[in-house]
Amino acid sequence: MITPCRTNQGFTLIELILVIVILGVLSVVAIPKYQDVSEEAEFNTIIKTSYDTLNIVPGAFKASVDLTGQNPANVKLSDIVTIRGEGWSFDDTLNEYQRPGLSITLYSELRRVSLYVKCNDFTSPNLVNKCKTKFNVAGDPPKLVEEISF
Repeated sequence: MITPCRTNQGFTLIELILVIVILGVLSVVAIPKYQDVSEEAEFNTIIKTSYDTLNIVPGAFKASVDLTGQNPANVKLSDIVTIRGEGWSFDDTLNEYQRPGLSITLYSELRRVSLYVKCNDFTSPNLVNKCKTKFNVAGDPPKLVEEISF
């Protein structure tokens, strides 16, 4: 009686090891690139949020004063704009939103809103470098980046 010949339908150990090595090499290359892209996106989001807030404050301030009849010197930034997101908080005594590396301050009595950066306060060395490059900051003290009077 002749039995049918069985063919192997699996992978050899060499083939499996080769696949694992290739995946390892790809992960060594891909993970740092993903982290860089992720930090770049985080930085761009923070900057966009800051500039959007800065640009919306004058109109929101005027609307708040006109609609409520409130004394302009008493307007709080948190009453006219809300920033939600990781790291943002409001300091009532300074009338500013802040997060590590940035602050947006409303000077109600002067009708002025300002954006300050302090690059060394960002949470990662990559973000510190991106900040210093974007805003041409060399030292540690906060730098006035933009100011809008209205």
